[in-house]
Order: sequence, then C-alpha cells, then structure tokens
Amino acid sequence: LAVAWEREQLAKFSAGVDPRAGKTPLGDLIPGYLEHRAQTVAQTTAANDKFMLAYIPDRVRKLRVEKISSGVIEDLLADEARAGRSENTLRRYKISLSALFEHLVRRKMIVTNPVRGVRVPRSKQVREAVKPFTWIELDARLPAFRANSPEDADVVSLISRTGFRWSEARELRARDYVELPVPGLLISRSRPEGVNAKDTKSGRSRLIPLESGFALPYVRRRLEGLGPDDLLLPPLHGATFRNRLGWKEIAPGFTVHGLRHGFATEMLSRGLGLDEVAALLGHSDVTVTAKTYVHWVSAERNAGLLKKMNRAIGQQSGNTREEKAG
Repeated sequence: LAVAWEREQLAKFSAGVDPRAGKTPLGDLIPGYLEHRAQTVAQTTAANDKFMLAYIPDRVRKLRVEKISSGVIEDLLADEARAGRSENTLRRYKISLSALFEHLVRRKMIVTNPVRGVRVPRSKQVREAVKPFTWIELDARLPAFRANSPEDADVVSLISRTGFRWSEARELRARDYVELPVPGLLISRSRPEGVNAKDTKSGRSRLIPLESGFALPYVRRRLEGLGPDDLLLPPLHGATFRNRLGWKEIAPGFTVHGLRHGFATEMLSRGLGLDEVAALLGHSDVTVTAKTYVHWVSAERNAGLLKKMNRAIGQQSGNTREEKAG
C-alpha cells in the first residue's frame, strides 16, 4: 500500500497536480464547473450538462475527487441502467461526466479522467410496444388540440403526414424546403432536447415529399417572410408543447413519437413497400423498419391470405353444394 501511495503521489507531482486539491468533495466542484460551462459552451450544451449531472447521487458527491475511479463511474452508469434509463440517455450522461472530469484534469486537480475507457452498459429499459397514433385516432382529437393551441395542432398534423422525428422537426429551416424533384422537405439535421444540432440518427439526408392535402399548403404558408436560415416551425419544446395542447387530457396513452409510428403504419396499410417506408423514415436499414412494424406487415399479409382463403373456401363450398344437388 505504501508503494502504491508513493507512486500515486509521484504521478501527481509529475503532472503538476496539487495533492491538496484532490481532497475536495466532488459536489463542491460541480457548481463552479457549471458556471464555467455556461460561459464557455453553447447554452443547450450547458443546460444538458446541468440536467445530466443532477443524476450524480449524494454518496458520490461526498467523495473526494481523487478517490473517484473508473469503477465508481461504471457503478454510476450501471445504477442508471438499472433505473431504466435509455442507452441514449446513458451515453449523454457519460459525455457530461467525461467533460466534468476533463475539466478537473486541466485544472490540475486530478491526474487522469476516470471516465475514459468506461463502456456504456446495456440499458435495462423494457422496450415498449409500438403504439401508432393513427390518422383516424388523431382526426378524432384534432379539434380539441386546435381549440387549445391552433399553431401546435398544425405541427401535430404535419408530423403525422411526414413521419419525421421530433428532433428533426425542431431543426427544420426554411432552406430545407425544395420544389424539385418534388415539393418536399430535405431532412439533414436534428436537434434533440438539450443537445446541439447534429446529423440525423442514420447520418444520412432524405427527402420527404409533402402531400397536397395539408402538408404542402401548410409549409408554403410557414415559408412566407422567412429567411433561409430561419426555423421553419415555431420553437418546439416537448413539455410546453404538450401542455399547451392539453395532450395528457386529450390523448392519454399516446406520445408525440406515436405520430411517426402512425405515419409508418398508414403508409404500409396503403401499399407502400418496406423499402419505401424505410426511406421516408430515414432508417439506416430496411430490417429496422421490418422489426419495428412487423405486426402491421404481418397484418397486411394475413389480410391478403384471409381473402384468398375465403375465395378458396367459398369456391369449394359452392362445388360441394353443386355436387350434392347433382
């Protein structure tokens, strides 16, 4: 133990780290770090860090920063995985933790960043079954949505007729509208809540044609008076968006993401192929579409089989009756 301690002190000395600084509890350093982030990074990044670092439990906040090892970080991530956090949330948590400890390394408070090399655990979250917010179900609720917030109700309708992700809707710009080869929206960027704009989930751009019943006239109205870099849609923030619409009261059991599922199932039920729906949704592989909507693909196939069976059975029944009559 004495040898290990001596090596640790030598490493600190070599890195220019003040051994006294490492005795500070982590929780005492976080407020100052967040103030630094607010002044040096984008507002959304700082807000995301503040949100994610709130996950750190008191038992870890009380630890001296020099005592926080990769094992402690692994335990933090594992705890959140067991609590049901999604893998995307776990990755964001790790990124925020890493930025914090990298800051402490630069400030000569610790020698190395304990987050480096730690893998994000598989989430224990139970994947919920896909629940599409179908057009029929939406049409029954749109008048109530529109009575609460007409502007937001239009956004609901647009998502249901295009199938883009909420994060993609938040980053749509006027320049993303194109007339050729068909009137549509070019989806190339996304902006999840609390995160800076980035590439789409698949890393690819795609064109979503706009149907002429609602989507195209609506988008053209929105474009009036906008510059190329202006947001196409009103500022979108999930909780306030749902609150303005009265979502919890009007559409209990449905999610905004369900509008995307509703679009996909409507397209499949109207005869579009899996590859066509995959392209519209921006899935990286058609197998993703097939796995996600396997029940609806099977339903269409089964409906076709049932028609054939009914015809076959009907014909057989007819032949039998004729034979008996003969």
